[in-house]
Amino acid sequence: MSEPVQPRDTPFMSNEALASDPGGVTIDPQRLRQLSPSLFGVGSVLPTRLIARKILDAHLWNGDSRAAVVMNLQPLLVAAYSSDFDAVVILRFDRRPTDSYVQVGTRRLTVNTYHRGSPTARDIVPGPYASGPWSNFHPVIADFVAADLGRVERRKATIDEREWQRTWELGHDHLIKRPTQIRDGAPHRSGRASS
Repeated sequence: MSEPVQPRDTPFMSNEALASDPGGVTIDPQRLRQLSPSLFGVGSVLPTRLIARKILDAHLWNGDSRAAVVMNLQPLLVAAYSSDFDAVVILRFDRRPTDSYVQVGTRRLTVNTYHRGSPTARDIVPGPYASGPWSNFHPVIADFVAADLGRVERRKATIDEREWQRTWELGHDHLIKRPTQIRDGAPHRSGRASS
């Protein structure tokens, strides 16, 4: 059973958007800086960068937390699962989190938010158990940016073994059938479908 998470109503996400398995994760700014240095530095006080960080904060707290699995090390590729799509997207990390242990098969936690519209993002192939009215999802790997890694580990422990296996299988299948459809894993860009 997941820990209860109180919804946070923010200007960027209504508390009505709280997922069935919300992340309840807060961002560690130093860890986020490793993956997304462009959100910091000289121009970090620009409104667009401040807003991007606030959106990510709301995303990780209210978004849907699901299984993610490391698929490759060079480059670092992670399959992020969405139960609403019954599908994965593959994230590539050019900037590696220095304080996070990774090996092929390492389990990670993705926190997803969803977008309505059509058509479905070109790098998503909905599976037979797809259930949502969505066109895309925005995955963020919580293990790489979270302030409370204990919370992340506790949530991962509640994910059913079948979801971990499904994530691995879909990730493997994606890399064989669509090897060029890989998203930028930087948290503020991972919602953009690959070309």
